[in-house]
Amino acid sequence: MADKLGNVVIELSCFLRQNAEIASERRRHPEIGRERIVRPVFIVGINRSGTTFLHCLLTRDETGAEQLAFMSGVLNGAARFRQTHPELEHHWFDVTYTDLIRDPMAAVRDICGRFDWPLEQTAVDGISAWLSRQAEQRRREIRHSYRLEDYALTPEAVNRAFQPYLDFAAAEGLLQGKTPALS
Repeated sequence: MADKLGNVVIELSCFLRQNAEIASERRRHPEIGRERIVRPVFIVGINRSGTTFLHCLLTRDETGAEQLAFMSGVLNGAARFRQTHPELEHHWFDVTYTDLIRDPMAAVRDICGRFDWPLEQTAVDGISAWLSRQAEQRRREIRHSYRLEDYALTPEAVNRAFQPYLDFAAAEGLLQGKTPALS
């Protein structure tokens, strides 16, 4: 019992903190109490399974702009870090999504080559088998169609958001011979 007491205290603290956050939110926004909930949705899952991410997606009207800001912030932040720490550049390798999708094995070979990692034939066979299973599964399933417009985004907005990284990559020659994701 004593060994579980710490976990109980942590869980109880989390519940109390969440309760306090809800109470604070209701004080700031009393209109919440007047909201009629017709068909509630319960998102349930184990830790680190994506439930918080899914909740955020479902509760936002501006998902595209938020995700673009988040993703470009991460990549642009990495570019800033790389600019201020050129001594660590040998720890980085850039792969475009377009190149990864076009030829996943080439991307794996490029990464292994960049870091001098061995690529055993058994690994190549395993990756190839997995890619074949994925391709077969994708042929059978109904495909979703995603367009930037569905998320109130444009290619220009995406390129603008990632411009610091694109400028960094161009200056460093990191994407030479690679296919850009958007043109």
